Amino acid sequence: MPDETLDEPPKLPKKILDDLDGQGRALSELLVFTHGPPVERAAFAAQGIQLTFVPKKKYIPERWSAKDFYLLPRACEPGARFVRVEVRGMGPGPEHESVFWTLAIGIAPDEEPPADVRARGFPGTFPDNLSTLLQLGRIDGIQDLRVRGRYLTRRACIPATVETIAPWLAAAPPPGDFYPRRTMWEVAGYPTITHVTLQETQSDGCVVLKAAGELRTAIGLQSVDEIDARLWADLSTFMTASDRRIVNVETQE
Repeated sequence: MPDETLDEPPKLPKKILDDLDGQGRALSELLVFTHGPPVERAAFAAQGIQLTFVPKKKYIPERWSAKDFYLLPRACEPGARFVRVEVRGMGPGPEHESVFWTLAIGIAPDEEPPADVRARGFPGTFPDNLSTLLQLGRIDGIQDLRVRGRYLTRRACIPATVETIAPWLAAAPPPGDFYPRRTMWEVAGYPTITHVTLQETQSDGCVVLKAAGELRTAIGLQSVDEIDARLWADLSTFMTASDRRIVNVETQE
């Protein structure tokens, strides 16, 4: 599950940059991908969620999507968690046989959510409405998940030995706006992760670390900490191990 674009880091509250944890890192976004059971798109429309529908065309089955709706906390103060959701259905209706879910658990920035975000809010407030959404999608119990954690960490916390597999790290970022440099590794032999990405940011002294992989667990507020811990454990091993078990490397400078 490699990254395909050089996307900019999400905008984070200044407090996160000032108050990274004892390991010099902060989880800025956790993406969870899963394949759910059939569900009628009308169930989402009944909750006020805007849908896009594409009818069947020759050999392409009909499909629908509910893109970028939000589970928002009661008070969107800096550092509060929220969830951006996308659901895609494919196959003959009314219950589409293939339903794909993406949940992006993020950190609220300093400013209040814009009106268009609030307009796409799922009924209720996070985290209570997460269970409502999962019930709507018939998602219950242990799931086979693809996950990606995105961390902001101090550049100084990256071991010096990483410079041998990401040489650009030895040189300070150029001043002003720049095209971020990054290295992506495909890895093997780790309990959870399959891909690691290290990327520069515009934030002074910070870089982005991404860990992508697969695991089995339930989806819920409590599982965020579990997934975070498992991803970070593998990331830490990869960063410090003498044998990093690298399958492939791609660098963009």
